[in-house]
Amino acid sequence: MSDKGNPKARRERKFRKPKATRVSKGAVKLLNNSAYGSDEPEAVDFSQVSQAVLIRALNHYNAVCDVSDARKWTAEFLKDAEMFEEASAFKKLPDTHVSLALGWCCRLLCRGAVLPENEMAFLQRKLAECLEGGPIEHSPQAPKQGRTAAEKARDKLSDILGEVEGMIDDSDGVEPVDLYKWLVDNDVPPTYCAAIVAKLNPRFEELREVYTGSADKQLEEGYRHLSSQEIKLQATIISVMIGDAARYAHDKRPVRKERKERKPKAVSPEKRVQYLRYKHEDADLSLKSVRPETVLGARELWCFNPKYRLLTVYRAYTDEGLDIHRSSISSASLDVSRSQTLRIKKKFVRGALDAVYYATETGRANMLEGDPMPLQARINAETLLLRVVR
Repeated sequence: MSDKGNPKARRERKFRKPKATRVSKGAVKLLNNSAYGSDEPEAVDFSQVSQAVLIRALNHYNAVCDVSDARKWTAEFLKDAEMFEEASAFKKLPDTHVSLALGWCCRLLCRGAVLPENEMAFLQRKLAECLEGGPIEHSPQAPKQGRTAAEKARDKLSDILGEVEGMIDDSDGVEPVDLYKWLVDNDVPPTYCAAIVAKLNPRFEELREVYTGSADKQLEEGYRHLSSQEIKLQATIISVMIGDAARYAHDKRPVRKERKERKPKAVSPEKRVQYLRYKHEDADLSLKSVRPETVLGARELWCFNPKYRLLTVYRAYTDEGLDIHRSSISSASLDVSRSQTLRIKKKFVRGALDAVYYATETGRANMLEGDPMPLQARINAETLLLRVVR
């Protein structure tokens, strides 16, 4: 059947591509041999002929052979020359470190050619350069890294902004959009709300400028197809969506938990009085001090300094009692605390101090009736702790 009346068949015949002809490597090498001579160059004493003969020989190898031939002939030359260490190192070299000129010269030498002295120096230099490069260590490929958290967040934000734009387009500028409900239903992180507001604000400003008549001509031309009422309605929808995004961000903001009040760590009485220096015992008066831990929380503390015959009473001004801060008595009332020198002979001091032990509360209150001295809150190493009243 003829395709003369079928235009489709004519088009197919016209644009049909011809099949690619496959040519083997052997055929390519045969063609190259026919262009540069079918036989290898003669291995002669190149030092006795012109340099052009050597150049034509090297060009023949460049045209006909490749790096695999250069590698094989170099290895044969090193083996024939009994350079076994260099041959072992050369075998590990990659193809990128194999010199073609070195391979062609080695081929000529293996065939019995004689090279000039400058070419032999060139051959040695090229061999040294190849071996200096050393084998290339192929480092293991690093595992493919996944997408970073920033990239994932950027893609998610792009999807959210696309959904918001789609909601506006679906409303046709007439139906209201409940953006707050959509944000709640999709559990959108509140951190994306700022980007939503930044996306909607320019559009709202455009509508506002067009509605108020302050827009430029190009912007007015873009909204010419909308009436003034439609522009106002779209601006209202955008404004409500901006408010919804801001309200959602406010409602979903992380609330910091109230921090519990830190209770002060209880300090043992021994540690609270460890810096207090006082006189433990007086041999002349046969008196011993009370333990300083008993002062904590007491209503009264009676002290006596034998060196200056100074009798002192500390009275607390709160129900919590007296306290000790390092070497001082704290929480003592300056109004009712007294300090007075006993102006009596030394032999009567012990009797006066015994009165402190056995006197009643009223008696103790009347002991120091004279003009009081300035109260010394600090206890020193010469002070006896006579009595503690709870």
